[in-house]
Amino acid sequence: MLIDAAVETQIASINGLLNGLSGNVENMTVPMWSMSRHLDNMDTYLDRVDARTESLQDIIKDQAESLALQDKLDRISRNMEEMVTNHEQKSELADIIKNQVENVYNINARLDDIKESVNRNDNLFDTLEAQVSAMQNLELRMLRESSLQQQVENATRTFSTSFSSMENKCDNLASVTIALNEALETQFNDFSQTLTNLDCSSGNDKGKSSTGQGQKGDRGPQGARGKRGIRGPMGPKGETGSPGPIGAPGPQGSVLFRSPGPQTPTSSSILVRHSQSDQVPVCNDDEVKLWDGYSLLTFEGNGKAHNQDLGHPGSCIKKFNTLPFLFCNFNFVCNYANRNDKSYWLNTNAPIPMMPVSNYTLREYISRCSVCETKSSIITVHSQDMNIPSCPDNWKGIWIGYSFVMHTTGSAEGGGQALASTGSCLPDFRATPFIECNGPRGTCHYFANKFSFWLTTIDEEQQFARPISRTLKAGWLRSRVSRCQVCQKRV
Repeated sequence: MLIDAAVETQIASINGLLNGLSGNVENMTVPMWSMSRHLDNMDTYLDRVDARTESLQDIIKDQAESLALQDKLDRISRNMEEMVTNHEQKSELADIIKNQVENVYNINARLDDIKESVNRNDNLFDTLEAQVSAMQNLELRMLRESSLQQQVENATRTFSTSFSSMENKCDNLASVTIALNEALETQFNDFSQTLTNLDCSSGNDKGKSSTGQGQKGDRGPQGARGKRGIRGPMGPKGETGSPGPIGAPGPQGSVLFRSPGPQTPTSSSILVRHSQSDQVPVCNDDEVKLWDGYSLLTFEGNGKAHNQDLGHPGSCIKKFNTLPFLFCNFNFVCNYANRNDKSYWLNTNAPIPMMPVSNYTLREYISRCSVCETKSSIITVHSQDMNIPSCPDNWKGIWIGYSFVMHTTGSAEGGGQALASTGSCLPDFRATPFIECNGPRGTCHYFANKFSFWLTTIDEEQQFARPISRTLKAGWLRSRVSRCQVCQKRV
């Protein structure tokens, strides 16, 4: 019963709840309708939100594109900044290079000043050497004048001695004259006394007068020579006398600054040595070195060339310059380095440069030379084959080489070597044995229109045959070049 009551109670409670829920449902009908309207409004709002979202997506997309474009602009800006930085660095580098070039120009100017100073020092040394020579001549002259003065003093002493002797003789003569006068006076007095004694009365009458004073007597005899007076003042300077005889040779003088050089042979020949390198060649022990310099081959001025024989001293000039000459006209005007004049020099074994060389780099490309004096004659012998020729009997060899004949320049000019001259026997063979220097530019270089000519080899059986054309490549050039030897006569 109790359970039923409880069940009923629960059922009643459930029914109450259901009634309350039904009321609540009824009460919720209006809000649900209102919520449905709100849901519809929300759908409309959501549609708007979707539209806004799409619009926002488009805006975001545009912003993303804008951001990408901004990134590109930033990258371009950074690149431009880097370019500006690089340009500034390049400008700085250009300024540095410009400063370096200016420094190089200043160094070149300084080198030119040093070169001028060296030239001035050379001129000063030449002047000093001339002054030393003048002083030596003056010393020799003074020695001669001293010897002459000694002779004059000796003559003066001799004259003084002779004059003193003459004075003594004069004094003796005066004494004799006085004694003679005294003797004459004594004899005259004696003679007068004798006359007086002979006519005493008559003389007394004549000697008296009315006044008591005698008449003026006759002039008496000459008195005795007086004593020698004192020396009078020095008279005026006399005229220059005639030159006296040449005196005896004086003693050997001393050199002020330099010791005497080796003795020069009485009978000699001139030998010019060209090293074909940048080293000065050395004269042998039995030779006297006169000077050294640079190996000049040809001058070219106004399109005309003037050749120098390499065996003559004129081919070895003491100082180098790309233009060692100037030209003058009849208007008394001289010009230097204002035309396209050139000079040609023997070269060295330095490699051929890619560009023209200038300034002190030229030292590496110009051959040096020396002029030597020998005691005997010099000749050059050519074999006209690949064998070195022998010197004649009683002659000795000095050097061997290759038979150089002539050369041409770019203006169809050039020159040759006398085959008897040592200049026709060069120690080293080179297809281009010389270098061209452009005077006004101060540069030297090699050019394709310059040629050298050499004696060739000739076989005995081919002497009168027609020459066969042939081209020799590198490595075979010496196979057709004649050999030679410079010989000196034995003393």
